[in-house]
Amino acid sequence: MKRTIIICALLAACAFGQQSVTMPDGTIQSQSKGGKSVLLTPSATQQAALAKAGNHSMYPDPKFTPGATDPRVTQATINTTICQHGYTATVRSVTQAEKNAVMDRYGFPRSDLSKVEIDHFQSLELAGSNEITNLWPEYYDAAPGQLNYLGARDKDVVETNLGHRICKGTITLDAAIQIIRTDWVAEYKRIKATPKTK
Repeated sequence: MKRTIIICALLAACAFGQQSVTMPDGTIQSQSKGGKSVLLTPSATQQAALAKAGNHSMYPDPKFTPGATDPRVTQATINTTICQHGYTATVRSVTQAEKNAVMDRYGFPRSDLSKVEIDHFQSLELAGSNEITNLWPEYYDAAPGQLNYLGARDKDVVETNLGHRICKGTITLDAAIQIIRTDWVAEYKRIKATPKTK
């Protein structure tokens, strides 16, 4: 099983209905049935955070999850996509088999599925894709053996905040995507430290 996971990681061939290949820069070029997703180069922060925190990083492993965005969602289309109430429910599509595959890729026991969210690194409300290259197992609250862990519920705070700001026009979609990729943890701390206005 372990050997299979390693082979899948190297070839990035475990995605469902996709053909994928890992590029020299660490990105994964993926062709899905619905068209090509825009894949993101792993940020330095993402790679450094993983190296520092091990398997329970607050960022996904860039080998498996560099992140991917839906090409249908752009700054020009936000009013008909992510800024439409209920949009994410119309595009969310991750099967149980895919969730199991994500756990296997990361070497997490499937018995821990109740403790983690198979999260979209680039969230659907910020133009994220359902591609397996955008999915990772993120603990909800506390990760085993790690202090000061910010998990899926904390990341949701950042994603919701950024989504509102995009739709109000106070931040661009591209800027929000960069925040998630480069330092969503710092953004979470900034949001929590900012006094709420009435």
